[in-house]
Amino acid sequence: MIGPATAAADGLDDALRGSALDPAERAEVRRLFDEASSAGLPQHMLVPRLEEGLAKRVPVARILRALELEMGYLVQAREVLSAADEALLRDEGSWARTANLLAGGLTTREVSAVVRILRPRRRDFRPATYLYAALVEWGLPREQALALLEALVASDLPGEEFPGVVELLALGRRVRIPPEVMVDRIRDSIGRVHSLDELQRLVLY
Repeated sequence: MIGPATAAADGLDDALRGSALDPAERAEVRRLFDEASSAGLPQHMLVPRLEEGLAKRVPVARILRALELEMGYLVQAREVLSAADEALLRDEGSWARTANLLAGGLTTREVSAVVRILRPRRRDFRPATYLYAALVEWGLPREQALALLEALVASDLPGEEFPGVVELLALGRRVRIPPEVMVDRIRDSIGRVHSLDELQRLVLY
């Protein structure tokens, strides 16, 4: 059986083997990956970013900076999850997703609040965090976005339908319902529905 360390090394070797980097540049990349391992970060979580940079023929100095940034976000995400929900830290997909939230501009305090809200529905971590990030990007104040997320987590709405709530807010705007009114309507109605279609009928008509 191939262990994680061997698989990670193979992934790094494969990425470098097909690259146009010279020996000195390859040594720099390997040095950074060794630093990641020393910091307790799985190397294979960094390989896709390396492969992306190599495929686009990005200068190695920029690739290294991008990898260092990603390592920093992974360390921050580990700290957030260690304090807020260690069960999610054991899932590398959730760890990587948390790092992406931080890379997207959310603060550690904000991400910690999101993680704690999602404890009862860890299985929906990915769609729920995509929803939260989309709500913030859409322009909803953080406090309202967190309150709305909390209401959704406590509801029977399937996690895969969470991202559709942003479309629901957009529909409300088209029919001249202010976002804050839509948020209140959703929070008042969410406990009585089991699907996004049911929620839409209650809050729009």
